[in-house]
Amino acid sequence: TREPAPSKPAATPPAPPPFEAVASAASAPEAAAFAKTEPPKTTQAAAPRARASIAVHARALLEKLQDRFDDVRDLASDLLQRARSWKLAVIGVLTLLVVAAAGYFVLVPSTSEPEFVASVTRGDIAPTAAVASTRAAAPTPAPMASASPPPQNKAARIPVEAPSIGKCTALAARPTHILQAYDNAKKAEALTACSAAAQSAPGDANVQYLLGDVYSLNGDLSAAMKSYKRAADQGEPKGFARIGSLYYIGAGVARDLAQAMKWFRLAAEKGDAASMTFVGYAYRNGEGVARDYKEALKWFRMAADKGDAAAMANIGNAYHNAEGVERNYQEAMKWFRLAADKGDAGAMRNIGICYENGDGVARDIEQARRWYLQAEATSPGIAKQDLANLEAASPGRS
Repeated sequence: TREPAPSKPAATPPAPPPFEAVASAASAPEAAAFAKTEPPKTTQAAAPRARASIAVHARALLEKLQDRFDDVRDLASDLLQRARSWKLAVIGVLTLLVVAAAGYFVLVPSTSEPEFVASVTRGDIAPTAAVASTRAAAPTPAPMASASPPPQNKAARIPVEAPSIGKCTALAARPTHILQAYDNAKKAEALTACSAAAQSAPGDANVQYLLGDVYSLNGDLSAAMKSYKRAADQGEPKGFARIGSLYYIGAGVARDLAQAMKWFRLAAEKGDAASMTFVGYAYRNGEGVARDYKEALKWFRMAADKGDAAAMANIGNAYHNAEGVERNYQEAMKWFRLAADKGDAGAMRNIGICYENGDGVARDIEQARRWYLQAEATSPGIAKQDLANLEAASPGRS
């Protein structure tokens, strides 16, 4: 059965309204204030007064222009009468032009329009006293409000730092024997980091898998199984493999070799090399399936092609023990050495046995002892009895 999907993070605070909506709401008081201000009404008597005033000013302007041009004409006539040559005539004409230009620049600033006339030519309407007082009394519209998010409680405003997935990976992505060496404080630290990482990234299958490992390390196998199943639901092959392991050893669930085989096969079909090796091991030993050495060797070779050292060691065992193939000690030693080069302690021990027995190589007790010591250093306890047997001078085991 599938476990419930992980809960989603709490919903984020609602987004603020669009800026346009805020702006229109802020400008509403301003529109209301000007809606109450009616345009002034001009009376019929005001129009004749305006026309009379314009006529008076126009007449005064024309009279001033006439006086200035009379002065210029008199000056030009005097200059022309005094000219004794064509050069003086030219000078006179130039002087006339200069005087005319000077008269223009002097005349224009001195004839500024009354404000009322200027406003009429621009199409403005001069405000009456009543209108001016109305506008002065109207309240100044409030400045436009800026778009801001709705108020939140204090807890919601405090930024929450995203948990570090890297910290979870650094603590939990370790070989099993290193994880088991953690003290209680380190185990608790790993659990805190991976729990936080799983909450911040519920869709990260690898984090769910690592969290399962940390739960298992802390002894909570039921929680470990749930995390492994979440990882498997998200397609993580190692999640399938871990579930198979729990069924195989009966940890947190009743031991069930058929269930173990089912989960390991699912992981193997997803390309997990270690699971391919376990499927081969199950066929070799008849655990959860009928014993079949040839089928076992097929799975071992598939895993070895992916570089799995344990699979290489098992191929060496098959050749050494004639399981699914003819016995061939030299071929066995070849596969044992390939696996040992990858750090497989079982293969190191097997090389020691071959040297102790003389299987495929010349019998050499010192070489046997060297390989046993190397295996023991890699995985303490794996060759302890072999070393004891050498000390007791009881070689010759098969």
